Amino acid sequence: MQTSIPFEQLFNKRKLRDGNENFPKTILVQGRAGIGKTTLCKKLVYAHQTGLWRDRFDTVLWLPLRQLKAFKSRTLE
Repeated sequence: MQTSIPFEQLFNKRKLRDGNENFPKTILVQGRAGIGKTTLCKKLVYAHQTGLWRDRFDTVLWLPLRQLKAFKSRTLE
């Protein structure tokens, strides 16, 4: 199921998968390359820093997963 939601309403109260109505804590951003997923995520971080959703989230963590490919796995031996 694909649903289009206006940006400012991404974290508004809605019916969740379990049938309850609540505020979503996470969202899934998916799409083909070049569609604007990274730009949207940067806009989410900026919107939070300028006051949007501050009442729902203490912190927003920006973690570009694309950069994880550059790191080699290591062990703590």
